[in-house]
Amino acid sequence: MKLKTITLSALTFVTAATLIVSCQRIKNKISDADMLDGKDNALFEGSQNDALNTTDEIGNYGTLNGYKKTRGCATFTKDTISMPHVITVDFGNTNCVGADGKTRNGKIIRTYTGKYKDSGSVHTITFDGYQVNGNDIKGYKIVTNNGENANGNVTYTIDTKDTIVKANNAGIVT
Repeated sequence: MKLKTITLSALTFVTAATLIVSCQRIKNKISDADMLDGKDNALFEGSQNDALNTTDEIGNYGTLNGYKKTRGCATFTKDTISMPHVITVDFGNTNCVGADGKTRNGKIIRTYTGKYKDSGSVHTITFDGYQVNGNDIKGYKIVTNNGENANGNVTYTIDTKDTIVKANNAGIVT
């Protein structure tokens, strides 16, 4: 019985040591390039989500009083008469500071043909001189509601092309 306990303890120790060494090796294989790719991806995702959430707030509530509350330096228009409908958020030509602490200037323009849940609706976001914290955001995002698939689930197609010119000549991300 004592031999089994010692063998089991030794096996447990060897397994734990192997896992610790293996985890350290994996951790050390993350390169600086991988870290930059992750940061660039987060910058893209954050920029797109920021623009989408801002225009969603206006579309749903007709206000900029949420986390983008801008103390009066941003204006918006919402045209629901023409087709496609257009929401334009104008942060002006100078830095407009939001409640989230980010500075913005330029415009976010969103056109849409219906609500997200409407089959066939298309939502397009573009930018006009838009910057967040000095990063120049260019490109577009198009979200199309494809309707229900064979399983009854609504599917979407998302087409996006962005270029971000980082502040202080820190590089271009496409």
